[in-house]
Amino acid sequence: MNMNDKDAEKLTQQLEAAALGPDDTFAFSCDRCGRCCRDREDILLNPGDLFRIAKFLNKTPRQVMEEYCEGYIGSDSQIPIVRLKPKAYRNTCPFLGPDGCQIHAAKPTVCALFPLGRAYIFDKDKLVYFCQPITCGADAQLHTVRAWLTEFGHSYEDADTIRWMKLTPRLTLWMRQTGAKLSEDTRQKVWLLMAELCYLHYDMDRSFSEQFAENTELLLSALPGA
Repeated sequence: MNMNDKDAEKLTQQLEAAALGPDDTFAFSCDRCGRCCRDREDILLNPGDLFRIAKFLNKTPRQVMEEYCEGYIGSDSQIPIVRLKPKAYRNTCPFLGPDGCQIHAAKPTVCALFPLGRAYIFDKDKLVYFCQPITCGADAQLHTVRAWLTEFGHSYEDADTIRWMKLTPRLTLWMRQTGAKLSEDTRQKVWLLMAELCYLHYDMDRSFSEQFAENTELLLSALPGA
């Protein structure tokens, strides 16, 4: 559902009012109950997530994709989306083991951030962070936003995420305006190219950021008008 300008402005104001600075604090301690790892079909991965998990497991993004993930085309975004494929029992995350998260140091961004959430404000070109309602764990420990992000290898500014959040609406707009006119066969090839360059085409011995920037340029150059 598209928001009108007034709704978008109101949402932006709400996000900025709730925003936490890098040295602002929040109280949370995980009790490792595993609730956030069960009954989940919505653990989405961005390209950086897939790369970090692959690096942690000494695999390639393609191998992680084949073993632990599912890809599909977003009904609204019209671009490839990658999610962790849940186990059959209680739709459990494939990386939940007897002792908790088996990829804790490289867990997906959506998991690493919790209880923080974040949003990108396009007209101001910035990420804002906020504390989500906490329904598990305890409030026994204070953390700064910066320290919480750093523990999981993320930065407050997170240039890779901003690049991704700028790229996805461009791809969506291109698919709606140009992709809709393509034959089904050609559209499938475009989706494969998007998936390859966004998620899979990486050398594990090079930095993700550098390759993601290169892949983004390659993809946009292959989509006239994007």
